[in-house]
Amino acid sequence: MDTIIAVIIGLDLAIIVGLILVRWAYISSAKEIRVIIDEYRITSNRSLSALGNDFTNYQLRTDRENAELKKLLEIKTKQLERNQVKLQQIPHTFKPENTEGIDELKKSIEHYITTVNTKIKHLEENQTKAQQNLPNDIRRTIGHIEFARPLDK
Repeated sequence: MDTIIAVIIGLDLAIIVGLILVRWAYISSAKEIRVIIDEYRITSNRSLSALGNDFTNYQLRTDRENAELKKLLEIKTKQLERNQVKLQQIPHTFKPENTEGIDELKKSIEHYITTVNTKIKHLEENQTKAQQNLPNDIRRTIGHIEFARPLDK
């Protein structure tokens, strides 16, 4: 009977030691998982910050380009207006023999103005598209980071 009690006590001790080992393994693996999750969180925060900075820089660059194009448009418009005023001040009795050069200048300035206007419209459309596509880009980036989906399938 003493041997049976000794065997039961030995089995109880073995079960207790086994439970302690299982609990220790669970805690150590949970710490490792927590460290991995923290690394991914830090990486995703950095990625989102970089994405936000890139978008902000893009917006600033397009705003600067818009402002530069508007200034150029104003300058060319003022030059055209000055030339028109000068032409109007010339007496009507005097007709210049070579009006082709003035007409070509006027056409080239008008062409430049239309080109600048189309560039401004194009930049505004690109900025609008970028603002509309931003949520999808963020979802794709976050999905790639958080769910480990490869970009090339």
